[in-house]
Amino acid sequence: MERSDDEELRPLTSRDPAEDGDAEAGDIDADRASASRGLSRRSARGVILDEGYSPASLRKGKAALVLTLSAGFATAIWNSPIMTSARERGNAAGVEVLAAANGTALNWGADCYDACGGAGGCHTFCGRGNACCRFGSVEDPPECGGILAWGSLSYHTCVVPTNPVYRIEADADEGVRNWGEDCLDRCGNVSGYCPDFCGTGNVCCRWSSPYDAPECAGIVRWGAKDRHTCVAVALPLYKLALAPPNGTAVTNWAQPCFAKCGNKSGFCEDVCGTGNACCRWARPFQPPECGGILHWGLKHTHTCVAPVRLHYGLEPAPPGVSHWGQGCFDECGGAGYCQEHCGLGNACCRFEAAGDPPECSGIGAWGAKNRYTCVAPASPAFVTAKAPEGREVAHWGDECMSACNNSGFCRGFCGLGNACCLFGEASDPLECQGILQWGSKDRYTCVAPASVAFELAPKPLGAQVEHWAEDCWILCGERGGACPQFCGKGNACCRFGSTQDPAECRGILDWGSKEQHTCVRPTAPYLYVNHFAEDCWTPCKGAGFCDSWCGQGNACCRFGNADDPQECKSVAFWPTHDTHTCVKAHGHLGVPAAPEPGSCRPGEDKDAAGKCAPASSSTLMTFYLYQAAPDEYPSLQNVNLFNLQGALMYLHRRVVTACPRVGDTTRLIRYVVTVRNTNELFTSTGRQFAPYVMFDQGMCSNSSAGCQGDYDKYGYVVGCQKASNDDPAYGNYEDAVFYSLPGGGDGERGECLTPVGTRGCTWKAEYAGELRLDEITGIVDDASFCKRGSVEYNETLDRGSGVQFWDSRRNATACSRRVRYIKELFSNRYPYYPSDLGQPLCSH
Repeated sequence: MERSDDEELRPLTSRDPAEDGDAEAGDIDADRASASRGLSRRSARGVILDEGYSPASLRKGKAALVLTLSAGFATAIWNSPIMTSARERGNAAGVEVLAAANGTALNWGADCYDACGGAGGCHTFCGRGNACCRFGSVEDPPECGGILAWGSLSYHTCVVPTNPVYRIEADADEGVRNWGEDCLDRCGNVSGYCPDFCGTGNVCCRWSSPYDAPECAGIVRWGAKDRHTCVAVALPLYKLALAPPNGTAVTNWAQPCFAKCGNKSGFCEDVCGTGNACCRWARPFQPPECGGILHWGLKHTHTCVAPVRLHYGLEPAPPGVSHWGQGCFDECGGAGYCQEHCGLGNACCRFEAAGDPPECSGIGAWGAKNRYTCVAPASPAFVTAKAPEGREVAHWGDECMSACNNSGFCRGFCGLGNACCLFGEASDPLECQGILQWGSKDRYTCVAPASVAFELAPKPLGAQVEHWAEDCWILCGERGGACPQFCGKGNACCRFGSTQDPAECRGILDWGSKEQHTCVRPTAPYLYVNHFAEDCWTPCKGAGFCDSWCGQGNACCRFGNADDPQECKSVAFWPTHDTHTCVKAHGHLGVPAAPEPGSCRPGEDKDAAGKCAPASSSTLMTFYLYQAAPDEYPSLQNVNLFNLQGALMYLHRRVVTACPRVGDTTRLIRYVVTVRNTNELFTSTGRQFAPYVMFDQGMCSNSSAGCQGDYDKYGYVVGCQKASNDDPAYGNYEDAVFYSLPGGGDGERGECLTPVGTRGCTWKAEYAGELRLDEITGIVDDASFCKRGSVEYNETLDRGSGVQFWDSRRNATACSRRVRYIKELFSNRYPYYPSDLGQPLCSH
């Protein structure tokens, strides 16, 4: 039976009960009421107006639609001027468009209950976002409420939900796969991240489910609301990054890594790339490198990430480190220095490994933190260096013990003047001590001795030393001492530090080699011989004493000549073997003997009770005195000398307060001084020393008459004066004494070869070694030290800048420590000299 046009124009809500055989009138009324309550303003606006409608009819239509808010939507629409006009004109298009606007569901008007398995959302039968509902049913789910357009009012049918809460989106969010489809089975029957089915960073969630994973919260756009479906994460906390952070190189981004990384969290460079880790988002009890990470490619499983905390960051390779970031434990045979694999001076270490050797401590730059890897030691104590400039050290950084067979000097393998030493080895010889520049610190290696005592010198200018720096032992008859036949006239074959060599080998400063006997130039001022190494036979008219040509107390003698007189029999040093030459007789160059235990100090004798008491007459006294001097050899004519405490007091007050030092002072010279003052002085004063006289450039600073008057009265006597510790401008050096030595050089005004206490022969001073002030204080380069604005001692600050040796001038303990230190330096440099000869009593 075909429907009439009038029936076609009537909506379902206006049908008579008699026209629907399956519904009773009461049911129809209820359906109508329900439809009126559920109709929305949007549904009313969904009617498309015919182009013949007048503005007046439109205004009346709008007014009638307003009534739907209180009188019911279905009745208002049916009685509206629009619908009335449509019925009068026989235009069915208005109702059809109304139905299309309010219901785009599939299977419109068909019974959907069985096909959908009940009421509610049913995309499979009704279409995406649509539901299976029954007009007026109070048992249907909430998405069935408020619906205006119905294909049937008597059974469950497909409808379009009108409440915005239940609407879905047709278009998928960017990157979301399988939009609107059921995802629960495909995602392992769990909600949350599901990159395989939903796409990277997307989740499988169900609208309004209280049991879903936290990443399902806050989502607004849904492709379906009746099932678990694929959606895009909404909250920033749960969003994923599509690529690694800028500046990082994470491999296998957004890929699972747990199994590939040994089923554990943490650094996993083989899978994730150098410095990167395998971590899981929000998982507790992971290694610290997994903390604080913001960029994640996955959040539902372990994935490769870039650690963000600076503590776990990695750095590019420093210069010179080999195999940066790679494993090294097997290649290096353990932790520690490993220059064969890691590069010169570098080590194999592991980040935060407690048991590694000290060269692995304090390292800031790492190429890997999950394994032993090559690094550059950071602590200054363990950093190696390039070979020192100006020093030709062979095989720098290489192992040397197998080639040198012992520690110490090793010219054959390490080069002239260099040594084979082990960093930190206290038992190595002196040439290995104090070295700062090392090419390797894990083995015996070639180094350049650092102490000034072991520096080598070029061949002396103007001195005809032959075979400089060569071994002279065999060709000089396997003995030390004068060797003019191999080393040249006036020269000797000596070994640095030897206590067995004769006196001519002592006091030498310039050495071409310090590891063997080698040719050297004896210290000329030490010898006090005129016309050194020249032929003296004619000027001296033969052999024997020759003061006029050779100098006081010296003789003209020839090596091995049995016919020469007795004074030629005890000669210690021969400058030449070819001719008669000037020499020192009587063993002048002998080293003083150390005082016997229990002996008295100089100037004292033992009394009848065996106790030390001042001598009862003028007596012979031998002791050390010191002189601060420049590089030029100083004069000993009318000179002031000091005991060691006095010398330090003088330096502290007068010399080291400027840079460069006052008077270009560079060294501290020690003398063995022998004194015997005149009986006239002792008889008149009862003292061994005269009052102190101040000399300035060889001139008496007292009145000339005063100085000469005392000398006329007592002879050229040595004076002394105890320094006062009360003056705050001077150092607090206990027992500091100043001495004055008159005349000198001619044997008539005090200085002589053998002091006997006559008016013109009261003292002699023999060179007994020296120390460079730079060596004492630790200054490496004077010029650069001064250029930096440094000074050894600042009187205002009571300390130095750049060095600390002279700090605390008035501190008695510090002053005493300085005295002991310099005594030790002299003993180490000149072990064949006694460390102390005692100090005479000065009563002035």
